[in-house]
Amino acid sequence: MYVEIQLHRPPEGRIEDVRSALHGQARRLKSEQGLRQVSVLEEKGGDLCLLAIWESRDTWTAARGGHSGEPQPPGPAFPEAEAPRVFLFEET
Repeated sequence: MYVEIQLHRPPEGRIEDVRSALHGQARRLKSEQGLRQVSVLEEKGGDLCLLAIWESRDTWTAARGGHSGEPQPPGPAFPEAEAPRVFLFEET
């Protein structure tokens, strides 16, 4: 199992824009081979999280077009003051 967690802190007044962009990203990921689960989660204070669970690092890498390095931050559709924090976890 391989897990990607993206933590997003939307600027004040832009939470709906970021939430919508994350749901769009989640919809696109659902067509990827090896994806077990994808969810958009919201913390009470307004921070958002994209949680993606993959069968393996290999399936995650394949879905990224073979780029196995650090995940690229989301594109300009994400109106954030700072880049999201991204965590990658592999089952041990």
